[in-house]
Amino acid sequence: MQQDVVIKNQVFKKNSDGSWVAVQNTDIEVPIGTVRIPRGMVFRTGMQFYGIDVAALLDRDLSSG
Repeated sequence: MQQDVVIKNQVFKKNSDGSWVAVQNTDIEVPIGTVRIPRGMVFRTGMQFYGIDVAALLDRDLSSG
């Protein structure tokens, strides 16, 4: 299911510790519907947000170009 989640990586900034921070509010579709990620929310690999590892998805998108 996670592979189907689309996250706009331009609204996130990667921190020096490897975590990601939302630089503006954004909405994502998760299994239960649409949820808002507020500006300033930090994600680390392995952290689940409504069943989604946001940091892992952003890392994957970054590495795939």
